[in-house]
Amino acid sequence: MKRTITLLAIFVLTTYFVKAQDTIAAWTFPTGTSADLKPDISIPQDTAMMITSVGTSAINYKNGLTSFAAQATGWDNGANTKYWQVEINTKTYQNLKLSSIQQSGGSYPGPRDYKVQYKLGKIGTWTDIPGTAIVTANNWTSSVLSNVDIPVACNNQDSVYLRWLVTSDTSSNPPALIASNGTTKIDNIIITGIKSSTNINEDQPEIFSFYPNPASTSVFINCTERSNYEIVSIDGKSMKTGIVSKIIDVSDLRKGIYLFEIKNEKGVFIKKLIIQ
Repeated sequence: MKRTITLLAIFVLTTYFVKAQDTIAAWTFPTGTSADLKPDISIPQDTAMMITSVGTSAINYKNGLTSFAAQATGWDNGANTKYWQVEINTKTYQNLKLSSIQQSGGSYPGPRDYKVQYKLGKIGTWTDIPGTAIVTANNWTSSVLSNVDIPVACNNQDSVYLRWLVTSDTSSNPPALIASNGTTKIDNIIITGIKSSTNINEDQPEIFSFYPNPASTSVFINCTERSNYEIVSIDGKSMKTGIVSKIIDVSDLRKGIYLFEIKNEKGVFIKKLIIQ
């Protein structure tokens, strides 16, 4: 028994702690030119991704934390409509983390309040990322996000959009509202993840399958390995867990799209589950 526990501990430590996060995409704006619209560090599939600002002036570059930062004006009347945005490809990556810093203030104070959201693909639904309410000021220390967990729904996706959304019309010099020349900067956007060594894959019917899909009350599981399961909501919340059996009750789940994960010694395998 002691030997089994020891080997299990070694496996867990090797799998989850030795493996470092890879930088999927990072915008640190080193040149202060339009070349900085693309990430200066990235995995191969993300080299052509871009940062944009929606509803504002064109992006220009001013002094950042260490080199340059992306800057824009035109944030007035922008609550819940204007934002910074990046797109990333997370295929084969999981355990995603987000870091960024922002500044707003000085002679032309821009937006004070932001939050970060994600959506999957162009037609996805914007969803809040927990723990990302941001209050900016005229410094680089008040509005720091450091290794915030990105929901698991964003794992292993061809297209994930992240946006820093303005959530009020209050400027960083309250109670004044944001003026048309109000300025804000963003810098050091860094998204990291762990490249999966556990075969996250939606297309392995030899490992498991289930029906019906869509389902409303129960799903019937066909799984060739002794496994655990987890049902995860699209915003990353764990809804149900357990040991795989032939029938799993899903009547307590609300209508929507979920991720059905099977975990065993061969890896982690994911399929989409629709509850109707």
